[in-house]
Amino acid sequence: MKNILNKFNYTLLCLLCLPLVCWSHGYYGHNSELRRILFGNADIQLSKKGCINLRLLYEAAFMTLDYTYQDVGKEYLKDLKENGVKDVPDFTSIAFPGNQRHQKYTHRGWNFVYVKDRANWSARKKLLLSTVDEVCNFSNDEKIKKDAFAALIYEFHVLGDHIGDSEYTKFDRIRLVSEPDYRGQTISPTSDGPFNNPTLYTYFIYHIHRLFREQQQSYEFRQLIGFLNRHKDEFANSKERQVPYENIQFLAQKTRDELIRYFPILLSREKFYKRAFF
Repeated sequence: MKNILNKFNYTLLCLLCLPLVCWSHGYYGHNSELRRILFGNADIQLSKKGCINLRLLYEAAFMTLDYTYQDVGKEYLKDLKENGVKDVPDFTSIAFPGNQRHQKYTHRGWNFVYVKDRANWSARKKLLLSTVDEVCNFSNDEKIKKDAFAALIYEFHVLGDHIGDSEYTKFDRIRLVSEPDYRGQTISPTSDGPFNNPTLYTYFIYHIHRLFREQQQSYEFRQLIGFLNRHKDEFANSKERQVPYENIQFLAQKTRDELIRYFPILLSREKFYKRAFF
């Protein structure tokens, strides 16, 4: 009887890890999208530990980017702590009112410094880093990969919001690519990189280089980075003061599709990925 229950629980756990067909960007929409970017569109069987680890990433990403004061946050933090994640904050230390405009306190970039830090960004960022470390068990010589992988999980979430959220919140999150007018975000037209010209694309390029340092001559790496380099200035010279939001969404969708095509293949060659999920 015990073995039957164990098999049932494992089957249920794996079902919870399966992708959803919906691309809406609530909690489950973001989870579905993250799963596809990490594993592709194929129905890949994860280990029992891999299913748990994927759930922990879902929970940590939500608590880092979208948590305001929902009751479910207590359950997620408890689950993270019970599964060995360090630096789990008390939910009261990261809770704040303002669900409709929470993005301006958590979605402005992995290294953004918030003047009004209502969301306690440093604690949230540390939580995602600690979760990624627990899940992937990074070695000392993989520390750069740890930061890069956590940052990319963060950035995939923001990409999803560029796809699924409304124009109303556009200026609350880091811009996808350079645009002529983007209120409240510094633009350096003569410098590149996430620290001089912060866009989601420049962050992607920076962190993908750091995550896949040994794979930079591979076909998949060159294809993915090539796509990002070709489109990072897509709207920089637009004659329209504000780029139509549907154009931003279309480019974000194309970006997601390129990530789904190449990112899982690159990950499959990484030792930390195999340790975490298979």
